[in-house]
Amino acid sequence: MSCFGDRRTAVMSGAALVALALVTGSARANGRFPAAAQLVVDPTDGARIVVRTTFGLLQSTDSGKTWRWICEQQVGFAGTFDPAIVLHGGVLLAGLPDSISRTVDRGCTWSRAGAPVRNEYWIDLAATDRLIAVSSPIDPALGFRALVVESRDLGATWTLTASPLPEDLAPATIDVAPSRPSRIYVSGVGPFKRFATVARSDDFGATFTESTFDMGAARAPYIAAVDPANADRVWLRLDGEEGDRLLLSTDGGVRFEEVHAGTELLGFALSPDGSRVAVGGPTDGLWIARTSDLAFARVSATRVKCLTWTAAGLWACGDESADGFSVGLSRDDGKTFEPRLRFVDLEPLACVKTACDSAWREVSNLIGAGRTDAGVDAPVVVPDSSTDLPAIEPGGGGCSCTTRPTRSRPLAFPGWMAALYFVAVRARRAPAPALR
Repeated sequence: MSCFGDRRTAVMSGAALVALALVTGSARANGRFPAAAQLVVDPTDGARIVVRTTFGLLQSTDSGKTWRWICEQQVGFAGTFDPAIVLHGGVLLAGLPDSISRTVDRGCTWSRAGAPVRNEYWIDLAATDRLIAVSSPIDPALGFRALVVESRDLGATWTLTASPLPEDLAPATIDVAPSRPSRIYVSGVGPFKRFATVARSDDFGATFTESTFDMGAARAPYIAAVDPANADRVWLRLDGEEGDRLLLSTDGGVRFEEVHAGTELLGFALSPDGSRVAVGGPTDGLWIARTSDLAFARVSATRVKCLTWTAAGLWACGDESADGFSVGLSRDDGKTFEPRLRFVDLEPLACVKTACDSAWREVSNLIGAGRTDAGVDAPVVVPDSSTDLPAIEPGGGGCSCTTRPTRSRPLAFPGWMAALYFVAVRARRAPAPALR
C-alpha cells in the first residue's frame, strides 16, 4: 500500500511483555510520544479520513473538521505495534499479527477474518477493484512462505492467490497498479539482507517474477506508490540507518534509479494525476517535484511524518508542537497548511466509549484533551457482500504496509504465540504505513 509514515515496529523488552500486550490488550500508555503516522482517505468518500497514531486510530467523517478516537484494544492490538490500515467503500481494515481486523460501522464494532487469514501476520494491505493483503513469515529460515490474499467483498471473505512467493522472501509492502489492477508489486528482502527483492505479478497473483538489487546499507525496501496512469512506474523507498533514498523504476520494477535522498523520509505522495511527487521527513521538511523532471525543491519546513494527496489537496502528518497541527491540509502544493487536527480537540467515539474508557483517561491526560463525551455518532453499516468495489480515485499517497499453495501453513502454536516469536526475534518496520 502506498502509505507508510513511520513503519518501524519497536521490539519490546521481552517475550512476556509482547504476550501481555497482545493477549490482554493492556490499556496502559505505551510510552511513545503522541504522533500521527499514517493517513488514509476513503477513495469512495473523500470526507472520511482515518489516521493511525501512536495511541490508537482517529476518524473523521467531515473532511477533518471533527475527529473521534478509537482505542487500540477495540481494533485488536496494543503496545507499540503499528498496524497497516486501508479504507475503501466505507470499510476499514487493519493488519494484525494474527488476522485482519475489520469494521463496517465506522469503528463501533470489529471482527477478525477467518481462514486463510487467521493465524498469519498481515504486514500490508492495498485496494483497487478488490482488496489485497500480504503476510510476513515468522522466520523465513524455517521455510514458511508469505501469503497473498484477495477479497472481492470488502474484506468479508478472503482467498489465497494462486502462486507462492519465494520461500526466503520476507515482504515489507504490497501495492497494486491503479491503471492495471492485475499488476501487483511486493517488496521485501531475501536470505541475503543486503539485497532488495521486488516481485511482480501481471495476473493478480497467479504467477510472480522477481528482480533483486544491492541496496547497500539499507535495511528494507518499501513501495511508495505506483503511478496512477503508468503501471511500469514504481516508486520505492530504501530505509537506511544513516539516511533514506527514494528510487524510481520505469520498467516495472526490474531496474531502479535513485532520484532523491534524505535523513528520514517518512512521507511520500503522488498527486491524483501523477504529475507531481511529494516527499519529506521530520528533519528534511517537505520536497516537491514534477514527475517529468524530478527537480525536487524544498517548499516547507513541515516536520513530515506522513503524506497523502487527494483531490482536496495534500494532507500531511506533522509535529503539533512545531507545526501547529498533527494533521494539516495544503491547497497550494505544500507551501502552507491549514490545521485539520490538533490532539487537544479529540473526543472518543461515542459507541466505543465504554470499551475504551480506561484507556481514554490515560490518553486524554497525555494529549491534554478536556472533553470525554463525543455525543452521538451514528454508525453507517456497509453490507457484507459485494461483488464489485467502488471505483478508486486515481493517485497515490503514502503517509504510504505473494502467494503460496492453497494448503494452510502448519502451526505448532497459536497465532498470538507466532506473533510473540516474530516480534521478539526481529526488529522490523510495521505495516503500514508508513515513504505507510
